[in-house]
Amino acid sequence: MLLWLFVFAVLLLSPSTTSYSGAAPQNDSTATLSRTIATLNLSDPLADLDLSLKRGDHRFIGINSYTCMAPGISDADYRLMRRFGLRCLDGTSDAIESKEHERLQEKASAYARTYNLELYRRITSGLVTE
Repeated sequence: MLLWLFVFAVLLLSPSTTSYSGAAPQNDSTATLSRTIATLNLSDPLADLDLSLKRGDHRFIGINSYTCMAPGISDADYRLMRRFGLRCLDGTSDAIESKEHERLQEKASAYARTYNLELYRRITSGLVTE
């Protein structure tokens, strides 16, 4: 029994053999969201909307939370989301992993809100149909 306590104490008090670079590890959702953000035109979401519409993609942009939600679109307009669809951005989540993930999540939400509000305007004014 004393031998086990001695071994445990030595292991506990000995320096770790793992190296630490000082950089915070990037979690899966942060890395995924970073890759997703790189595909978006953050400075001009409406240009992305125009490209999507030209490709025949009429879906709203969603952010994952408890469920996938479309920023800027109210629950009262849920029927439009069901009719036109919803594309959730990979890596978004209500479980924020780090400050970087939170920063990226905010960028994704702002992008989606601008995109969705303009898509909504075009749908309700008859400029976009199925």
